[in-house]
Amino acid sequence: MKLQTNQICILLLIFMLQKEIIGQVLVDMKNGHCDCEELENELECVIIQKCKFENGKCKSLSCDSLQGSLLAGCYLAKGQGCILNFLEGKCTQFKGCSSYEYKTQNECNLLPTKCYYDSELKRCEDQTQLPSCSEQLQSECFHGKEGICVFKDGKCQEFTKCEDVEKSDKRCQEAYPSCNYISFNLCRNQIGGCNQGSQSSCPNMRETINGENFFLCERKIVDGQQACVDWDPQEQTMDSCLFESQFTHHWKDDQCVKCQPSNHNSSLRLEIVIMLLTLAF
Repeated sequence: MKLQTNQICILLLIFMLQKEIIGQVLVDMKNGHCDCEELENELECVIIQKCKFENGKCKSLSCDSLQGSLLAGCYLAKGQGCILNFLEGKCTQFKGCSSYEYKTQNECNLLPTKCYYDSELKRCEDQTQLPSCSEQLQSECFHGKEGICVFKDGKCQEFTKCEDVEKSDKRCQEAYPSCNYISFNLCRNQIGGCNQGSQSSCPNMRETINGENFFLCERKIVDGQQACVDWDPQEQTMDSCLFESQFTHHWKDDQCVKCQPSNHNSSLRLEIVIMLLTLAF
């Protein structure tokens, strides 16, 4: 029996909203940090270090202003095009992946856009300029437009399961902490939710290996034991909201709410929901 259009739309809506229903908090750790203009109280404005509180409002500082004691704020200002160039020890405007003499993938990951380390050119390059994984030969199957690739089932495809490679494979090491090769004898999957954590290890968990969305996690005592659980914005106060959310939430109307930075395409999901509702009803 075929599903009607409205039934399909409703199923899609349930899938999209599932994470909110079960209480998981998903944030973009590369470009999802709060804009200064979103912060409504002086405490949060000062804490975030990329802003200044002036005439009763929180305002953004330029990249050049984020030096010395404010240098840490540069990391949180990626969304406004700032880059903390650790080789020079200063905050500057981002000029492109290949403009920095970085030597590892981890260093390239610090840049505001999707950059990968090209071992032949020995520099960071723009990942979006690569062909997709499916377009690559086995000999070239490592980085693609999507991120890390893997050769599987006779073809090059996006790397989505850590178990598809050995612990010693460079893909597993580059995908850390999405894939954990340090604490286990295999390349262990560590994506999808905070329940992938343990008593000893509870980092924020990536949604997918190649994505920038993370589930916010925290350690808590559950049934008398330490557990890795979802971070709960409803348990926060004005003093803890911004810091405990790693600068992705702020205090508004006596609640800890998710920031909506202007550079982030946060409206796309809402537009899709509206479109599906229109089709369904």
